Amino acid sequence: MVSCALCKEISAQTYVITSNKHASCLINLRPVKDGHVMVIPNRHVERGDELTADEAKCVLDLVEQVSEALNREFGNYAFVTINPSHRRSERHFHIHLIPSFKGTRDLFSIAERTPFNEEAPAEKRKEICWRVTRHLK
Repeated sequence: MVSCALCKEISAQTYVITSNKHASCLINLRPVKDGHVMVIPNRHVERGDELTADEAKCVLDLVEQVSEALNREFGNYAFVTINPSHRRSERHFHIHLIPSFKGTRDLFSIAERTPFNEEAPAEKRKEICWRVTRHLK
């Protein structure tokens, strides 16, 4: 897709770190911090469920490979986020990898005012399961 900025980035290869048969990893245009990258399918798709099985495997293989590299370079594994299609700046499916840091769980606990490392009771886990599954297709 010619008008897609991410497709143009793949074509230009300027900020592509690595790629495989069906996916590429590039430096994020607006990084949250050093090491913020995106893994994207080479074929323009707006949603992850539009990927073929082979494309999806290539995307996830690259996520794993780059996550290992980010861990070696920045000292911790990356946060992995997938924005819903209506929240993306580009309508090209992509996965963000952002280097994290030790104590990430503590940061979430402080920000969300949740327990630091407490096992969730069975009833709470069942409730969360119900809350999520009722929205699945």
